[in-house]
Parts: sequence; C-alpha cells; structure tokens
Amino acid sequence: MAKQKYKRLKASLLFEITFPEELWKSMDINDKRRLMDLNRLDIRWRAGPKMVMVFHLGDIFKVREVLRKYGYTVSYPDRTELKRYGLTYSGESLDIKTSGDDFVIIQHFPDGRVETHIVPKDRVFSVYYTIKDWFDEHPDKDKMATPVLWELLCKKFHVWRFFDRSGRFHPNSFFGDRSAYFDLFYYPVKVLQHIGKIKYSGKYIYRV
Repeated sequence: MAKQKYKRLKASLLFEITFPEELWKSMDINDKRRLMDLNRLDIRWRAGPKMVMVFHLGDIFKVREVLRKYGYTVSYPDRTELKRYGLTYSGESLDIKTSGDDFVIIQHFPDGRVETHIVPKDRVFSVYYTIKDWFDEHPDKDKMATPVLWELLCKKFHVWRFFDRSGRFHPNSFFGDRSAYFDLFYYPVKVLQHIGKIKYSGKYIYRV
C-alpha cells in the first residue's frame, strides 16, 4: 500500500502579553504604534485595567526592544515549555553594526540579558583570509570543518595553550574556553556571515 502524502499547512506560534494600564499609558505613541503593528490580532481586548496583545514568536526581540525602554523585558520560553509543543530552543539573537574600525555586536539572550561586544575589523578580515586561503589550497573542498579553522586561527593569533607538547591541537579545549572561542572564532564568523562573505552552519564553513 502506497504511503499517503500530506500537504503541509504552516503554523505560527504566538505568545500573549498583558500590559498593565500604567505601562500602556506611559508609553510613547510611536512605541504603541510599533506594538500595534506587530500585534497579530485584528482587535485588542482589555482584561480589566489591562491591555492584551498577541505577537508572533519570531517578533519577540522586537517587542523586547520596545519594552526595555520602560523597564520591562520578555523572556523567551524555556526548553521545557517549548518541548511540550515539539519545538526546539532558538538560541540568542545578534544585531551587528559597524562603528569606525570595529564591528559592534549586540547579543540578545532568551532570558532577557543583553551584551555588547566590540570586534576589531582587522581581526574579522584576518579570519576571512584564513578561510579564503584554506579554500584556495583545497579547490576540491566545498566545506571546511570548524575545528580545522579553530586550529588555523590559534596558530595565526599565536594562541598556543590548546596545543600539547607534541604540537597536537585539542579542539575540545578550545571550544571549552568560551573567551577564546567567541573572540577568535564565533563573533568574527557571525560578522562574516552577516556581511555575506561566508556561509556558516555551526559544524562547517561553506565555500561562497
């Protein structure tokens, strides 16, 4: 018996926020309009002295950006809550901008934390040319495993603590050192991905 094929219908996950009346009244009209534009209901309703709105989960960082001006934040649902609906954890969101000789990365975490990181442009492009040189030396390869890049970057930036006495590189040690991992690899690679210089999947860097 042939297996039945089903047509898929796209489903959107929504989240509801109840705004206390004092918060809603204190908000700038432009911020109110922005939230109303993001609101996924044709109507809004009041629950006593409160305003209720429903948003798409993909807009949570936009909603959070508005609410932080007024001392409020919105936490992303935790892993347990998402798992109830067969969903997975989405990780953080990065806003990337340029400022003089640096890239500025604003990192939004699901629990509401926000961190700002400054990444020098010369470091970012040093990473880029390390990747480019590797692909030039391996014309038959379409992708580069990230541990290969980790080792090359440690050599390029003279970070030797992840090599043993025999000269063998230990990728797990590098990955476990979050300062080195983020500063030398993750943030520069995310910038390069953002500006279209590379394609990055987590395990691999792909030839562009």
